[in-house]
Amino acid sequence: MRKQFIATIAIVLFFAGLASVPSAQAAGTCNLQTIKGSYGGLVTGSAFGIPVAGAPVATFDGAGSFTGSDVTSFGGSITPTTFSGNYTVNADCTGTTNLTFDNGFSLTSRIVIVDNGREILTVVTTPGEVGTGDWKRQ
Repeated sequence: MRKQFIATIAIVLFFAGLASVPSAQAAGTCNLQTIKGSYGGLVTGSAFGIPVAGAPVATFDGAGSFTGSDVTSFGGSITPTTFSGNYTVNADCTGTTNLTFDNGFSLTSRIVIVDNGREILTVVTTPGEVGTGDWKRQ
């Protein structure tokens, strides 16, 4: 009986705790304008099986397009590059980016907008590629 009571209390406290956690963004409040502006990021991953890291900056126009520049370490070789692309934003603060670098290489990513648009988390979804990113509003 005591074990059942303790288990019941634990379950009640767990769900009470979930209910008290504030959401990062209220449902239905994100759109293209949510991430309008300049962001700086840190991205890591691999392309063609080679480690990649970069510290890009990008400007989102609030209408579905963005441009940016990066200095990328591609297997230890440092390369400056520019990129441009388009993005979508869903009401639940998820979305996608499609970007193309000046050398023609393209990537698609899934994004999650957090902290009222102050931060964008990304994961590359292009088959065969691996990468994550964390972008913060400048």
